[in-house]
Amino acid sequence: MKKELEKIEVVRFETSYDDGTLDFYTENVRSLCKAFSLNFKIIDQYTEGADALRYYEIYISASSFLLEDFRHIIKTFILTYGMNLMYVKTIELDPDLYLDMPDETFEVENLIVHKPEKHE
Repeated sequence: MKKELEKIEVVRFETSYDDGTLDFYTENVRSLCKAFSLNFKIIDQYTEGADALRYYEIYISASSFLLEDFRHIIKTFILTYGMNLMYVKTIELDPDLYLDMPDETFEVENLIVHKPEKHE
């Protein structure tokens, strides 16, 4: 018997390191997600010649009867704090993996390419 996959809505938004309020934003995202028992991921991305970016991804079960309310709360939160909404997409995930997902995860994406110097 094949297990049916659960639809999960992923909301991704960002802020940058340049204004010195990164910890403030992160604590507010953490508080929002804990208040509504939402899982989230923090992704720090480093690129060549640019400020580091911090992305947040919030995961919401598409089968939740509060889905529309969660969407409204998250969009209001993003607008209130002047963050940039990147995308909202739906993914399919094994229900057990979703239930076992940690409340908060953190990862780093290093997109800086080291180019060795040419010696002539």
